[in-house]
Amino acid sequence: MKNIFNKTEVIKWKTDESILSFLKNNIDTNGNLGTNAFTLPGDKKIDNKLPFSTFGPFDNPKPGKKDLKKLKKRIGKLTKLLKKISKTGDIKSESEFYKEITETKYITEIIDEFLYKLTQLKIPIEDHLFNFAHNLATKTDNKNSVKFGIAILIICEKKKPVEDLKILGLHEEFTVLSSLAISYLSDNVISDLWELAKKVDGYGKINLVEYMAKMDMSDEIRDWLVYEGYKNNMLYEHSAYTCIINGRLSEKLSKSSIDNELFISAGKLIPVVMYEEPEEQLNPVSLLKDYLKHSKEQQLKISDFNFINTIKSYFEDLLSEIQDVNIQNWEENDLSNCLIDIDEILISKDWNFDIQKAFKSSDKEEYNSAVEAAKKMRINILDILWDKLISHPFDSVTWSNIIANANPEDATRIIEQAIKHLPLEEISTGPKNCSIPDTKLIYEKHLSLQYLITFLENYPKEGHEIIIAGLRNPMSENRYRTIETLEKWTSSNWTQEIENELLKLKKIEPNSYVKKNLKKLILNKVIQ
Repeated sequence: MKNIFNKTEVIKWKTDESILSFLKNNIDTNGNLGTNAFTLPGDKKIDNKLPFSTFGPFDNPKPGKKDLKKLKKRIGKLTKLLKKISKTGDIKSESEFYKEITETKYITEIIDEFLYKLTQLKIPIEDHLFNFAHNLATKTDNKNSVKFGIAILIICEKKKPVEDLKILGLHEEFTVLSSLAISYLSDNVISDLWELAKKVDGYGKINLVEYMAKMDMSDEIRDWLVYEGYKNNMLYEHSAYTCIINGRLSEKLSKSSIDNELFISAGKLIPVVMYEEPEEQLNPVSLLKDYLKHSKEQQLKISDFNFINTIKSYFEDLLSEIQDVNIQNWEENDLSNCLIDIDEILISKDWNFDIQKAFKSSDKEEYNSAVEAAKKMRINILDILWDKLISHPFDSVTWSNIIANANPEDATRIIEQAIKHLPLEEISTGPKNCSIPDTKLIYEKHLSLQYLITFLENYPKEGHEIIIAGLRNPMSENRYRTIETLEKWTSSNWTQEIENELLKLKKIEPNSYVKKNLKKLILNKVIQ
């Protein structure tokens, strides 16, 4: 009766079909999260496709000043609700708290400040607050409620949820918060964080590597940092320096011999820090000297050929500036000797044979290494690339390499082949507010189109069909790049169909960033 008179709806927010339950059901025999679990049950879908990930300014709008003011007010409301929950376990307050955090835009932006305010309240933890937080984290199907549940569990200081946190942390949405909670609640912090770090590969892994680097690590974990810790699906640069220092790469390379796995890792890590200023903890020149020493004993691949050539250029630059560069205990003779070693390594085998072989490889990294090596050896690879494209017409890397290696006289052939091989109608389904499609094959088609749209910047009036496909493409990024290309063409080179398509898009463009640039393009045309 009280709820009726107060006109407050008490919603059911706990469910057995929770995010935690979903993740548990999608863990493979190795304890890793299956690919089917990356899209959570509550995620919105677009035309029966997976949600599109954040890409640049297109899909990740930040709260404005008005939004931030509202969020700060909301923090006050949430802390009051939680204070009441902690004292009485009030069901109505629990329901209102859940509704508040799941229905408000940008709510995850305030978790840090909310937690800070919460620690100042000195509210009771037993039993209402802990039970509520635990239920939010483990008994709900909403991402925001899970995140808030994890955050509140941190201040509850009870160890019971650690195993659940390790499972939630497998998903990129929750890795950072879960690892933070584990670091506060676990009896075996470093081993639990390491266990999680081995099973994730995104931004969460990058954060985990940074967390562990500040702890007392075993030699086994330090080895892992060098062999695996730096690898992620973003950029190795995010973790490379940390892994080199804390994995003691310099010490490992100083030994008389190393295994091939360490040699490969060194070849991935050292390029990231080559141009760092020498310092006590890290001297790139010494790392490179030891790397070259081991190069003589290894079975070198095309990727090694490319890196050793990069080292050669690096040392040549240092040699030319030896008087101006502070290199610890290094002299001109040291650099000259390294360059002699490099030349001996580079002429030690028939790289041309390896390059031709790598071009036929299905391994994309090996293929890309072959393209880079061919450039260094001044091998004309355009015919090889065209052959590759015929057998793999949707391969975006091949399109990118063709464009990068083409001369102006190749432009007509590139455009004709694009129109012939790319399914332009299939990828011209109309604008959506999204960036990356659900399957790799579909993405390859869209990305190939993106490279061609950018290529057309220097060829006004050419590739009309490609431009129209770009304006009709569901990827926000592709429509934006098409607008950029048309801006560089100037309106005098637009056809009537392009003008009509721009006006049509202006009415239906769903992405605010793209729409802003589209309006600017049309306005400039009118002014001209």
